[in-house]
Parts: sequence; C-alpha cells; structure tokens
Amino acid sequence: MTLSDIVSDYQLFIHLLEACKLSLDLKTAIETHARIIRFGYGTYPSLAASLVSTYVKCDHFNLACEVINQVFSWTVNLVALNLVIDNIMRVGECEIAKKVFYKMPARDVVTWNSLIGGYVKNARFEEALRFFRVMLGSDIEPDKFTFASVITACARLGALDNAQWVHDLMIQKRVELNCILSSALIDMFSKCGRIRTAKETFESVQRSDVSVWNSMINGLAVHGLALDAISVFLKMEVENVLPDSITFIGILTACGHSGLKFKESISRVGANIR
Repeated sequence: MTLSDIVSDYQLFIHLLEACKLSLDLKTAIETHARIIRFGYGTYPSLAASLVSTYVKCDHFNLACEVINQVFSWTVNLVALNLVIDNIMRVGECEIAKKVFYKMPARDVVTWNSLIGGYVKNARFEEALRFFRVMLGSDIEPDKFTFASVITACARLGALDNAQWVHDLMIQKRVELNCILSSALIDMFSKCGRIRTAKETFESVQRSDVSVWNSMINGLAVHGLALDAISVFLKMEVENVLPDSITFIGILTACGHSGLKFKESISRVGANIR
C-alpha cells in the first residue's frame, strides 16, 4: 500500500503536513501538496493554512506565497478568503495572513475581526491595536467581536491609556454590552490597575453569566483584596449564579495571596453580610 492509497481524507492531510513541519521534511510536504490538489482539496482553507505553515517552517517562504497565489486563483469570495485568514492565523503565520488581507479586493467586518483577533490569539497585541486604528479609518464599523479582541489586547498590555480610549469609544458608539464584553472590560481595568473602575463596571452590568463574576473575583484576587473577592463570591448565591472551577481558583488565589484560610474567610465575610 502506497502513501497515496492511505492519505485521501483532508484531515489526514492536515496530520501529515503537521508531521512534515515537525520533521522539516520539505520533500514529503511538496508531495503531499500535489496529492491535496489531485484529491480536490486544494480549495480547503484549513489545508491552505497548513501548507503555508509547513512551507514557512521549512524556510521556503516563496512556496508559502505560491499557496496564497493559488488561493486567489480559485476564489475572490469574501467568505472563503475570511476563512483562509482565520485558518492561517490559527497556525500562527501572522505575516502571511496580513499578505492575504492586503491582497483582498474587498473586506468586511469579519475580515478585520479575523486579522485583529488573530493577532490577539498570537500575543501580538500592539499590532492588533494598530490594525484596529486602521479599521476605524475605513468604512467598516467594528462590532462586538472586534471590541472583545481589542479589550483583550489592552488587558494583556496593561495599557491604561488604550484601555480608557477603547472604553470611551464603546460608549461613543453605544455598544451594547453582553457577558463577553462585560467580563472582558472588568478584566481589562483590573489588569490596567484600575480595580475601582472594574468594580464600577461590575456593578453597572448584567451579571447573569458566571464569566462576569469570575472576572471580578480574579481581578480582586490579583490585587490582594481577598475579603472583597469572597464577598463577591457569596453574593453569587444571592443572585442565583452557580460558580464554576474558575470561580474557585480565583477564590483560592485570593486567599493564597492574603495568607487567609478559605473556610475561615468564608465564615468571616458571611457573618458580615448577614
């Protein structure tokens, strides 16, 4: 049985390309590329991304660029190209994704979200913010997904000026908060050293989702405010929100930072609340 008999499923192609990337086996990667085209999988965004990643890892940037050129030869469909950017970002090839972005004849909010979100997922936060500023100068309006990525970038950078600017922009654009944005804002202000603003945000948003509570508890924990964190934890029961594993990690972290015992702290704060 030959390799071509075995490898006829696109998921198997992805695994084979991953093996080529790890072993720097350019010869097999090129052979696999030929089989991908032969089996009719050349238009799969995930495979295009895997090929790009493999060629870059093997130090053949020109072959990676050829894959991108092939992508544009078979489609200018916006949805398909957005998927290509998303998949290329997933394998960590930000520069290639940027090349696709610049070559696209048209872009929509999903295009921008794929690029900005991809930079955030690859811990390239400053570039994410830079492209967000470019987006604001375009005719495409950011949406909730855009702001979720940008807030995360600000939080990871601990950049208070950027954080305040993004928050002000959300207010200006009247962005309606959901649980993802609410928890992200609380986390951002906590990481930027503004725990009071994080508390104010927590008190002003809907708190039906556990993620919002977790962000507040973890923010207080990081700032060494163990009793405040436990107070928030106890209020969850009052508002009928069930804690999860992240909640308990936050509480234990808070107690650990403050040298408090979990059971004693719960009893102490619970007595004050009653």
